[in-house]
Amino acid sequence: MTFLVVPPAHRATGPGVHWRVPPTAKRRLTEAPRLHAALRLAVEHTPGAVRPEGAPR
Repeated sequence: MTFLVVPPAHRATGPGVHWRVPPTAKRRLTEAPRLHAALRLAVEHTPGAVRPEGAPR
């Protein structure tokens, strides 16, 4: 099983999972459609990945 951890926007220092460049209301790390496409591609190519029931293809 693979997990993707996304820290809250305010967590900009360690220890633990944190943003090197935190998102803000005016700046995102990437556009949502591009992020979705990249994550979908990664999941589709992860051995043993299971698509949740009802999830779009």
